[in-house]
Amino acid sequence: MKPAAVCTCGSSPSAGPEPHRRNRPKLNVPNFLEWESNTPSQPSTPPVIKSPTALEEEIAQGTVIFATPFRKVVKLRNNRIVKVRGGMRKEEAEIMQYVSEHTTIPLPGNVVFVREGAKTYLLMDYVNGEQLDVVWPQLTDSTKLSILADMKGYVAQLRDLREPTARTYIGSICYRPCSDRRVVGFYSAGPFDTERAFNDHVTAHLRSDIKAEQIRFVRNMMKDDHRILFAHGDLHPGNILVRDGRVVAILDWEMAGWYPEYWEWCKSLWNARWELEGWATRLEEWLEPYPMEYAVDRLLLQSSSPWW
Repeated sequence: MKPAAVCTCGSSPSAGPEPHRRNRPKLNVPNFLEWESNTPSQPSTPPVIKSPTALEEEIAQGTVIFATPFRKVVKLRNNRIVKVRGGMRKEEAEIMQYVSEHTTIPLPGNVVFVREGAKTYLLMDYVNGEQLDVVWPQLTDSTKLSILADMKGYVAQLRDLREPTARTYIGSICYRPCSDRRVVGFYSAGPFDTERAFNDHVTAHLRSDIKAEQIRFVRNMMKDDHRILFAHGDLHPGNILVRDGRVVAILDWEMAGWYPEYWEWCKSLWNARWELEGWATRLEEWLEPYPMEYAVDRLLLQSSSPWW
């Protein structure tokens, strides 16, 4: 076991903080620990970080919060949460650490990434709160206003982050490929140095039965000059924990990264939870709308592989 390697993307000299922005942060991630099964334990290793074998024993005694055939989330007896999935990457832990260091956004702390062969685990502190999609129908309008105001402020902080190198790109942190499942070939697509290259990739991977004329038509509707901003990429109410009328944690950062400015809007509508009355129709209260980009995105979805 060893502390995870620091992500060193390099840094560029600051031109001085803009009046309404924080100082541009240095990208020094992560502070979390990473356990590799083929790495000998070090004498300084904190005893709370256990081997995957011991962790599996704790998982067996824990409470399953969420489970699919491919992944599960378990609350351990020590009041920790563990996400278990094959092939998970450590970017989520790095992103969580980066966001916690440079914003006031609430998210689980003490993140540990564990890998043993193809099996991976992400541990973090348990946060006492309720999923917003569960409690939304019972909330008063004033409570909903308070929660949406919190979300507006937190999204503004995300969009206020600036990639600290001279390089502008679309992808995960530290100039890595896109980790958003909305992008064909996620984990292998990109990073893209320009939005033009990103858009070309998206339109090059439409269904094989889509005619070239249709592809050119859609591609001509896509702008190549959006601002590239940081986005969570999966802001649906199931990933928002609330308590006493306030947001206490935002979860699931695996798809976060640098994307065109409309990305958060389109992805939030992609997972809009239309069955929650008054949720999707109130997105404009805390997210900047991009109706044209959303219309193009729907065209792309209709022309894409079914698993999109």
